[in-house]
Amino acid sequence: MKLEVVTLGALLHDIGKFYQRGIGDEGEEPEGSKKHEDFSEKFVKDNKDLISFILGEKVSEEVLNFLRTLVQCHHLYDYKEDCFKLLKDESVGHYIRVIKKADGLSAGVERIEVDKEQLLSGGGIVEEDRKDYRKKTLLPIFCLIRPGKLVTELSKEERAWGYRFLPLSGRNIEDNFPIELSPLKEDAYPDERRKSDYRTLWNGFKSEISKLLKQ
Repeated sequence: MKLEVVTLGALLHDIGKFYQRGIGDEGEEPEGSKKHEDFSEKFVKDNKDLISFILGEKVSEEVLNFLRTLVQCHHLYDYKEDCFKLLKDESVGHYIRVIKKADGLSAGVERIEVDKEQLLSGGGIVEEDRKDYRKKTLLPIFCLIRPGKLVTELSKEERAWGYRFLPLSGRNIEDNFPIELSPLKEDAYPDERRKSDYRTLWNGFKSEISKLLKQ
């Protein structure tokens, strides 16, 4: 069972990013008081039935707390003293490191190591502005392909496309493709529309969970 729980922790460790951005202004916390891993932990805590469904058996509080710890501690920020203490606990410390390592590997180009000048010239390919994370759209892979150029050599004008926060659609085919979001066309996807679309995604996700558990 522990292998399955750790695997599930690896799957859900960043669900808090979706949760946090999906609730938008309805549940925003003061700046800096809540991180995405706090929302991941809350998601696990609030969805015991879903966890049981995925694992194929009713989970105990001990298993649930173990999973909550994995998703809560996967970044090991300096201020999280409790997480650092848990690293010395043989029953959980090793698995926290596993999730942390997996998270770093999966981040890919998002955490490419560059100096400040290169980072700013990347035009958002590396998220230099953390406060603006709610506005970040998924980049088409073709934005990162330029013959003879490194990712960090792309100008802001060249990073010109992004996917809107919409589910795949069979009706409006155009919604499935990226739109131009260069600095000169930022109004192509207004902030209020972004927030509304993201909240719709989150509500749709919750609805699908409810349907799943009623089967």
